[in-house]
Amino acid sequence: LLVFGLVQLLMPKTFQANQIDQLTSNLYQLADDLANIPMDNMEPYLVKFANANQTSVSIADSTNKEIATVDLSNNTDQDSGASSSLSVSFNNNGETYTINCVMQSNSINQLNGIFQMIFPYILIFVVIISALVAFLYSKIFARPVVEISNISQKLSKLNMTWQCKINRTDEIGILANNLNEMAAN
Repeated sequence: LLVFGLVQLLMPKTFQANQIDQLTSNLYQLADDLANIPMDNMEPYLVKFANANQTSVSIADSTNKEIATVDLSNNTDQDSGASSSLSVSFNNNGETYTINCVMQSNSINQLNGIFQMIFPYILIFVVIISALVAFLYSKIFARPVVEISNISQKLSKLNMTWQCKINRTDEIGILANNLNEMAAN
């Protein structure tokens, strides 16, 4: 459960950092693509970028006037996403344009929701595994120790008519063999 808690806490942050890195890389690639095409042909590139990254993307000129906008994000809450901006020179009169991109944190919230949904199943799985391990522990370790304890009590009463029937090669088996030898002498 501790591992699950750590994964639930750290994975969304790692996922978000990875998404931002990927978005930044894609944004630079978009800037390179747009720098080499006429202004009239940029919209398909913006749609493709916005669709691939589930973001909203807009282009503004040097006076911050929006020239084109495409919004394919799944979330309308603009404050919950991370954003990236950069300046790009186009072949259209050498003017500088800014690409504004906003990535929503929808997928991160979904990831947390999935973790919370599967938590009861993981808890049940851990309880079942714990019960199984406890059962096996009692069969492998506890039962022979209890049997040796009962035999040692008989030995303390000088009752030597018993035989320890534990056939193992580990320390418990060695102890059982030593008790058998004591009873035989």
